Amino acid sequence: MAVPVPFDQVLPAGDIPDLEDAPLWRDTRGRPLHRQWGGAIYEVRNHLDGCIVVCRTAEPTATNYPLAQEAEYAFYRALAGTVFADAAVSKGWDADNRAAAGAESGGDRWAAAWVSNGVPGFTEHDTWDGAHRAAAERLDEMANGLVLTGDTLTAQIASAHLRRCANQVRDVVLTAELGDAVRRGKAWMQEERLVKQIAAGLEINRRFLYRVFDGTEWRRR
Repeated sequence: MAVPVPFDQVLPAGDIPDLEDAPLWRDTRGRPLHRQWGGAIYEVRNHLDGCIVVCRTAEPTATNYPLAQEAEYAFYRALAGTVFADAAVSKGWDADNRAAAGAESGGDRWAAAWVSNGVPGFTEHDTWDGAHRAAAERLDEMANGLVLTGDTLTAQIASAHLRRCANQVRDVVLTAELGDAVRRGKAWMQEERLVKQIAAGLEINRRFLYRVFDGTEWRRR
């Protein structure tokens, strides 16, 4: 008689019988929990012994969870962790209430990741702008909800801070868009000798404006 797969233990995926035959678990919207990101594949398998989260890297691992919700959280936590580890921007109140935007390692895809009152999430995006805007939206949602901090006053402060964080992330996007506009006008400004005037209007010095011209400042990174 086969020994049941133990719960909450990270095991070599090859040690779990019939794992590859188990269908992918689907969330409440009917979407299969399967993502390829950063050179790894993350998935949840609906195994006879439970919902098993599989991380397929050079040495694939699998972890069995007694509840489907726990498996879903672990799946999204693993994906979110890769974004937070090398985020282009990361803002939040604490480890349980934060959001980030980052690029796939070695790829050209972007993602937004978040943790809201300990519940993780992850979405893929085609552009830097889209990922950053999604992170800002999540921070706003946290701010507009109830931040679990243990007392009302701290929760109110956390909400105000998260709302400010959302605007800071939006400012990163708006600043990059401003940089694009400045770079498009570079030749015209120089031809019309308007560099000094534009720099004054932007409240920066000419040296900084030339760094914007060459893409060192006010850019997507």
